[in-house]
Amino acid sequence: AGPTPQPLQPLRARRWWRRLEKGRGGDVGLCNVAAVVGSSSAVLRRLLLGAALVLVALQLEGSAGQRAWQLPGHAPNALGGSSARGRSARCLDRAAAAVVGCRAVDMDIAAAVDEDVDEVAPAADEQPSERSSSFSIFAPERTKEVWNDAVEAALKSVVDDRAIATTILLPSGVGDVVVGLRVVLGAFEAAASELARAVAAAPNSKDRQRAGWKQDELRFRALVVLPRPLLELAERMYEEQVGDKMRVVVCNMNRRKELVDAFRRDSEPVVILAKYEDMTMLSLAQIQASPDEERKNPDPIELLVMESAQIVRAGGYRADGVADLSFGASRRLYISSRRLSGKAPGALLGPGQDPLYPVEERENKFGQEVFRLTHEKANAEGLKVPLQMVSMQSANATTVALELAALHRETGLRSIQVVPVSKLARKVAEALDLLLRKLTNGACTVTTGGGSEAADLDAILIVSQNPDYAKVAEEFPRLSRIKPGKKYGYILAIAQARKQIVSAWRALAIEDGAVEEAIQTGALGWGKKDHRLKLEEIPKTMRQLVWEGSQCDKVELAVARGIEDLGDPWDVWFGRLEEWIENNHRESIRIITKQPQKQDRYCGHAIGEWIIIQRRAWTTGQLSPEKVQRLLALGIVADKNAEDFARGLVELRRFVREKQTNEVPFTYYNPDNGYQLGSFVVAQKKKQLRGKLSKEHYKALQEAFLSFRQTVSAVFFKHPEDPEAAELTRSIEALLRSTRYALQAERRRQFRKLVLTHHPDVSKDPNADATMRFLGSVKAWYLDGD
Repeated sequence: AGPTPQPLQPLRARRWWRRLEKGRGGDVGLCNVAAVVGSSSAVLRRLLLGAALVLVALQLEGSAGQRAWQLPGHAPNALGGSSARGRSARCLDRAAAAVVGCRAVDMDIAAAVDEDVDEVAPAADEQPSERSSSFSIFAPERTKEVWNDAVEAALKSVVDDRAIATTILLPSGVGDVVVGLRVVLGAFEAAASELARAVAAAPNSKDRQRAGWKQDELRFRALVVLPRPLLELAERMYEEQVGDKMRVVVCNMNRRKELVDAFRRDSEPVVILAKYEDMTMLSLAQIQASPDEERKNPDPIELLVMESAQIVRAGGYRADGVADLSFGASRRLYISSRRLSGKAPGALLGPGQDPLYPVEERENKFGQEVFRLTHEKANAEGLKVPLQMVSMQSANATTVALELAALHRETGLRSIQVVPVSKLARKVAEALDLLLRKLTNGACTVTTGGGSEAADLDAILIVSQNPDYAKVAEEFPRLSRIKPGKKYGYILAIAQARKQIVSAWRALAIEDGAVEEAIQTGALGWGKKDHRLKLEEIPKTMRQLVWEGSQCDKVELAVARGIEDLGDPWDVWFGRLEEWIENNHRESIRIITKQPQKQDRYCGHAIGEWIIIQRRAWTTGQLSPEKVQRLLALGIVADKNAEDFARGLVELRRFVREKQTNEVPFTYYNPDNGYQLGSFVVAQKKKQLRGKLSKEHYKALQEAFLSFRQTVSAVFFKHPEDPEAAELTRSIEALLRSTRYALQAERRRQFRKLVLTHHPDVSKDPNADATMRFLGSVKAWYLDGD
C-alpha cells in the first residue's frame, strides 16, 4: 500500500493546503489529509476533516479529466475492500466517529472512505429546479373525510360558538398544516360574510356604526405557529390556497417592519406564519403595532392556530405559546396529538425533565376537545404510518452508509434527513449522501432538510451528541405522513450514543401518551424482575416501536436505555414493593397487607428504608396525590403507629372469627405469620387504663368484640311454640350466630335483609308475625352487642 506519509510540518501543511485550494493536488491524496489531521489539535482536526469532505465533493463535481482522490496504491473494489491502515487512517476513523455523534473510539471499519468515489455521478434530483406551479399532498378519501370532520367541528366552535379556546386531537401526520389552513380560510370567509350582511342591512356607514359595527373594511389577522420543519411547506400551501384572499407574511428577523405592519389594526387581511422559536419576536411586534396608550394591553388578533401543540406543553421556551399573557388573541385553536389539559406530556417521566417544565393546567385552559382521533385508530385505518426506532451499530460515516444501504434494501426507504440541523449535521449529510448514492445507485439520499419542500420523509437520522427531543418530535408530522409504498417511518439513532436513543424515546412519549404509560409500566416490571426486561416481558407498546427486523438483544437494549433514563425511579421501587408484598402476603385480600419493616430487603434493596422515606414525604406533603393513592392501594399507611394498630386489629378480627371467643391469652401468637396478638391486646388495655387510647381506636376495638363482649347462651333465644315457626326462627338464629362477629355495617345490612324478607306486608308466610317478634327480641343483641 506504499509508505505511510509522515506528519506535515505547519509551514509545509499551509503550502500543501494552498495547492489543494487551487486544484493542483498533484500527488496529494487523502493519506496526506490523514497526516494533517493526525498532527493537529482536536479543534483543527474537525475543521480539516470537514474541509476535506467538501473538497472531495467539489472534486467529484469536476470534469472527468481531473485526478481522482484515492489512497496511493489502494485498488477500488466497491467500498468493500481492505488496505494497510496506519496511524493517519486511524485518526480519520476517530474524527469520523466524533462527527457522527459518538466518542472517538478506535474502531475497525469495513471499507475506506475514498474508494472510487470519483465515479459517482450526481443524481437527477440533485439539479436545482424551479418550483412547480401547483402543490398537493397525497391523501386517501378516508383522510379527506377526517380533515372535513375536524375542520367542521373546529369552525363550529371557533366561529359559531365563539369559543375562546378549542382543541383538536389529531396524531402527527394526519392533518398537519391542512386542517389549520382550512380553519383559517373558513374563519376568514365567515368574517367576510358577516361584514357583507352588515353592509346589506345598513348601507350608510353612520347607520352601521350606530348598529355596533365599528369598521367599514374587513379586518382579519390570523397567526399560525408551526414546528420549523413544516414552515416552508405551510408557506407554499398558504400562498396557493389563500394568497388571493389574504396577504401571507412569514415571520423573519429581516422582515421585522413588515411583521409589525401586519399586526396593525388598520392592516389588510393577513395570515402570519411563524415558528415556535419566534414567539418572543411576535409578542414584541404586537406591542409595537399598538398605539402608545394601548401597549400594556395590545389589540388581540382574531385567530391564533398552534400546530403540534403537544410539543408546546412539553416545556421550554415553546411553552410561551400557551401563556395567556404572552400573546393576545380573541380565539385560539390548538391542534395536538394528545390531550393538553391536566398533566403535561412527559409528566410520568421521572429524570431528565425540562428545567422549565410546565405545571398541571386546568381543564378549561385549552377549551373543549371538539374532535378526537386516537393513534390506534389512525394506524388501523391507514391514516398515518407507525413509527419505529432503528439502532445503528456503526459509529462512523462509512459503516453507517453501509447499514443504511442494507436498510434501504430491506425496507425500501429512499429519503433520510439528518437532525437536528446544524453545521455538523450538514457535514455528516454530505459524507453519507455521497457514499449512499454510490451504494444504492442514487435511489436513497441523505439531506439536512435545508431548503427541502418534501411533505414527507422515510427516516430521520439523529447525529448530535446531546440532541433536543423536541427537534426530533418536530419531524414526526412529515415522518408519519402516508405515501404509496411507505409502511413505517424510521427513527435512526447510533446505538453507542445513549442520549440519542433516550431522545428518541422521549420524543415518542411526548407524541403519544400510551408510550409514556408504557415506559412507566416498564419501570414497574424492571423493579419486580430486578433486571433488564426480556423480550417477552417488554410492554407491547414499546416492543412495537422498535424495528421489527431488529435482533432480540438489540430490542432489549434499546428498551432498557429508555426505561433507565426516562423511567421514574419511584416506579422501580414501587415495583419492588409490590413483589415483596406478593411474596410475603399470605392473608386474604380483605385483610390489610403485611408491610415491610426497616430491616426488610428485596433482592438486596432496602425496601423497608424506602418505605420510611415515603412516609416522611407523605406526612410533609411532598408526595404527589397519585403516588399516595398507589401506596394506599397496597395497604401502606402514613403513620407507623396507625399501621401497627391496623395490623393488630386485623389479627384480632381473624382470631375472634375463627376461635369464636373474645378471650385472647396474653401469650397467644399467630402460628401462620408469628404475629404476637396477645401482646397487642395487653398493650391496648394498658393504653385504655392510662387514658391514652383514642376514641377511634376504642370504637374499632369494641367492634372487634374484645374482652368486655360476652358469649350469649342458647337460653337467651325464645322460639315460638308452633313447630313450623320455631323451625324458621332456629334457622334465623344460626344465621345470626354465624355473622355476629362481622363488622357492624355488615350486621346491619344482614338484619335489614331479614326484616324485608319476613315482614307481614311483604311475606305471605303465615308465620311472618312470629318471625318478626323473634327478630325484635334479638335486635339489640345482634346489632348493639348488649
